[in-house]
Amino acid sequence: MLKVVNLSKEGSLKLFKGTKELYPKDIESSVKSCIPGEWLFLKNEKKNLAYLGFVNPLVPSSTPIIQIIATEEVKDISEWDYLKNKIEESIFRRNSFKGYGENSRLVYGQSDQLPGLIVDSYLNTIIVQINTAGIDRFREEIKDYFKISYPEKKVYLLDNEQYRQREKLPVFSSVNIEDDIEILENKIKYKVQKEKFQKVGYYYDHRENRLKARALVEKFNKPFENGLDLFCYIGSWGLNLLGSQVKKMTFVDQGDFEQTIKTNLKLNDFEGRGDFERANVFEYLQEKVKGKEKFDLICSDPPAFCKSKKEERKAYEGYLKLHKNILKLMSKNGLFIACSCTHYIDHESFQKNIEEAALSTNRKIQLLDCGVQGFDHPTTNLNNKHTYLKYFAYLVE
Repeated sequence: MLKVVNLSKEGSLKLFKGTKELYPKDIESSVKSCIPGEWLFLKNEKKNLAYLGFVNPLVPSSTPIIQIIATEEVKDISEWDYLKNKIEESIFRRNSFKGYGENSRLVYGQSDQLPGLIVDSYLNTIIVQINTAGIDRFREEIKDYFKISYPEKKVYLLDNEQYRQREKLPVFSSVNIEDDIEILENKIKYKVQKEKFQKVGYYYDHRENRLKARALVEKFNKPFENGLDLFCYIGSWGLNLLGSQVKKMTFVDQGDFEQTIKTNLKLNDFEGRGDFERANVFEYLQEKVKGKEKFDLICSDPPAFCKSKKEERKAYEGYLKLHKNILKLMSKNGLFIACSCTHYIDHESFQKNIEEAALSTNRKIQLLDCGVQGFDHPTTNLNNKHTYLKYFAYLVE
């Protein structure tokens, strides 16, 4: 039988409003005697409601001590059976969308009522990441579940050291991924060398936006002669755009992805239509501005510019500098695709940033399209903490 902990008035109100994370002040009694990762019921006595969650008394005071799994009524459960059922529900939701079943984020943490569990599925591999003590208790069961459910794929537990240290969880020795990772998304094929994948992974979240950008390019009554894919990683944006009316793409990243880009160009029969430049993107853009070069299409999808609220202004200035230089390079009636995954720069601020850059560089812009993350990264609204992705497409006049 699970332990019962009473919620404080503040904690009850938080859960009623949809919050899924609680701090010590949100409960009436101490949970210091609880085992890290222990599952328990949290009771709202006034309304006779009970919630299911797990606790970790070892986390720092700045981190939520309790993660909520369920707000529906649950009685006399087996923790593993309940967890497995939630995983199956998550996979079922992905299978509801064409193209998502075998190649997608199968589990997206708290958005799937599985806080701390991330599962990505590729053509030949499944990667599992566990970041919370309540889920880590079932580490081997989760791995075995995916091995049985996907016998044709190799399953790896790939820990995020930073997140696990925050939860005071053991960090296991690095896993050696045996094969290069094979991916199919929007009918574009990718292969990522196992060494590079282990450090970075792959980003499914912009799947629908890449598809939207391809469709948008097809709506123009002209081809795009030359394009830039900035912060390209393995070339996802550029490869999608080569599948439309873009004749040639230059892929730019400070990482060593030249062989990866060549491989992926060949896989999709785009040989001779792309090249790779290894460079710091900001320095690369400054050089191109000095050379007065112009591009018909530029896509920018950088990594997050900040990880905390206190760095928000610095991140905003970084985006402004980036967007100004991009707009200086745009041909007349070119297409600018601007993306951000920085949580602390919201949609309104990001759009304001681009408008400010356009005003500063004397360029007129017209918003053509916008988007958020794909269907395997579920969220409820634009203000939700899980809605972090921004995509805006502009005609630059």
